[in-house]
Amino acid sequence: MLVRAEIGLAHLTQDIASTESSDIEREAELVLYFQLKQLLEMLRALYQKKFEMHAEQEQLLLTAVLYFTSPVDALPDDNVLGLFDDAQIVETIYEELAADVDRFQHME
Repeated sequence: MLVRAEIGLAHLTQDIASTESSDIEREAELVLYFQLKQLLEMLRALYQKKFEMHAEQEQLLLTAVLYFTSPVDALPDDNVLGLFDDAQIVETIYEELAADVDRFQHME
């Protein structure tokens, strides 16, 4: 799952660097990139027992990463709006985990 997410981040980086994207698309992709990167770092720290969260929060974290990495979701990723639903899910969960994200950032 982590490898698939890292591959997804690499593809997202290519999209951000593409000259075909509008500034609005690029900004949304950057937000998704940084939020997802943070969530992946948190997930990695959880697996390495370097960070702890409540079980419900861990489930939310896993949901965000799984939704992003899943090839089957509300809008297929090869669609023009393919990352829109991924970005919405990741952003919503990122906001739900704000206290944990803040705690993790201060731990590093």
